[in-house]
Amino acid sequence: MITRQTSRQINQKIARYYTVGYALKNGKPNPPPAIDLKCRWLESSGFMTGIPITVTVERRRLVIETEINL
Repeated sequence: MITRQTSRQINQKIARYYTVGYALKNGKPNPPPAIDLKCRWLESSGFMTGIPITVTVERRRLVIETEINL
């Protein structure tokens, strides 16, 4: 998968920009879109390995939240 990340600070928050790629499916045609998030900032933002998350779609935005309040 090909992704690109850039970032800028907006109102005390860091905005990160990625490009939607595709998930490889053993050479099968029409691979599904995919977003691959893996960076240390996830952990510092409360997304530790193994913690359950919820992903919702709201007005063309993906909202990713932990199911456990830390």
